[in-house]
Amino acid sequence: MLFSLTVFVGICIGQTILQGIVVAILLTLTVAIPKVWNKHLDIYLFGYSSRNQQNLNEDWSPLFNIMNASAKIITTLETCLYLLIAIILIVLSYLFYKIRATEKTTHAVTFTYFNPLFRVGVMFCGALFAGALSVSFLNDWTPIAYIVGAIVAYTIAEMIIRKSWNIYHMRFAKGMLGHGVVVALLLYIPVSNYVHYEAEIPSAEEIAGVYEGGNLSYYLFENEGYVTFPRVIRPGVLSSDPNYIQLVRNLHMQIEQIRPKVDKLQQFTSDYKSVDIGYKLKDGSLIVRSYQVPSNAPEYQYYLAKIQQSPSYKIAVYNLPSLDHVSKTD
Repeated sequence: MLFSLTVFVGICIGQTILQGIVVAILLTLTVAIPKVWNKHLDIYLFGYSSRNQQNLNEDWSPLFNIMNASAKIITTLETCLYLLIAIILIVLSYLFYKIRATEKTTHAVTFTYFNPLFRVGVMFCGALFAGALSVSFLNDWTPIAYIVGAIVAYTIAEMIIRKSWNIYHMRFAKGMLGHGVVVALLLYIPVSNYVHYEAEIPSAEEIAGVYEGGNLSYYLFENEGYVTFPRVIRPGVLSSDPNYIQLVRNLHMQIEQIRPKVDKLQQFTSDYKSVDIGYKLKDGSLIVRSYQVPSNAPEYQYYLAKIQQSPSYKIAVYNLPSLDHVSKTD
């Protein structure tokens, strides 16, 4: 599969050094892009938390599967999938080889209709990586980091395509503006109000069970939510008590209404308290939200105290069902 991918990229690119770089990027993007995309959603979607997302991205990269082969056996299904991808890439390589123009084999990208996709892809990745890095260093300057990352990435992409440093002209500016609009839409739409993510609080009639507490990935799911797929909910952790469901919904609505302003650089200190909420709906779907609220804020203490005094909260946070299981086993 790796060989056929390299051949396919070579047919499209036609340059050995650039071919190797692009292959390496493609083999790691399946791990890197989901991570920085989760970070992007974490920054701009109120209630979203990348810590509660499934950490299964490494399984999608054959390069990481090879590196982890001693600890994780490649399954028959994965082997068949790699074989299928290899066959498809070999067929595409043959077809592309037959239709490509010989005089364009020295170009950075052999097929010119790939150029817009290449520019947008590089620009999009550059903006995402710059935005993810800025959270740790710039805080309120994150939007500027997205813009700078996109500009730098587009400049690099244009230099690669034209194989020249001399790219600065009116056509370059127009191209950057046009591709920038596309990238901006790709970044903005998933975190805009049009997706209704932030205001999605299910009604009590839709909820089959609810969880509230800190570190949802550890307490709610088996194996900390990172190993199993799909994630398996610990037995006895979700509460179907109507009164408890309403208490959690009240807290959730209070947080959504006030929307506490959180310093990204200080959110995991003692100044803030983690509030993770999980709803298991009657249709089988799961809604997960994570918030950081000021530890001593009175507008939340009433709701939190009501929840923490409930038996359902203690059962979930202290994992009492597992203690019962241990005592029965002994």
